[in-house]
Amino acid sequence: MRRLLPRVIVFSLAGLTIHLLALFGAMIFGHSFVPSQRYVSDHDMIAKSIAIPAGCLILVLYCRKFARDFDAPQVSIKTLILSGFGVIVLPFIFGVFIRATVLTAYPLWLAALMGKHTQLEFSVSDTAGWSYRCPNRVSLAGMPMMTGTLCGISDNFRNTLHQGTRVVLTGRGTADGLFAAGIDVVQ
Repeated sequence: MRRLLPRVIVFSLAGLTIHLLALFGAMIFGHSFVPSQRYVSDHDMIAKSIAIPAGCLILVLYCRKFARDFDAPQVSIKTLILSGFGVIVLPFIFGVFIRATVLTAYPLWLAALMGKHTQLEFSVSDTAGWSYRCPNRVSLAGMPMMTGTLCGISDNFRNTLHQGTRVVLTGRGTADGLFAAGIDVVQ
């Protein structure tokens, strides 16, 4: 079991990295991936049941590291602070990334490999804000991290939206999610 655990962790981290690169690649090329709200609500409990143990595993590993650093005879304060920071913050960050990965892996790869022209309906969460990475953004309700934010939406269209407005996204995908290419208000 001791030899298997590092291999499982490396394999999982490699899969997580490949999936995160696919999400970032989609955002960079202007087509944000958005899983359907139905898919997210149906699979959220599964994602949390995987993310919580993964966060607990990271917590245990960082607690062991902190204990070893604390017992070491000559350790710097900087090392202790970084270990303590890892114990407090990294399990939550890792859990959030795992939840987002579980919620987007299947629909993203299905949309990329077998997708066709699709329309899905969503609810708007927020239209305010501007950032360098994502100017003129529209955020969709109930989406996991790194999904559900559409960039480059014209100001004229954004001004017609408010929280709770139903919109239709069109793009390449399936009923479980799509790469958004267009947005329109539900009539």
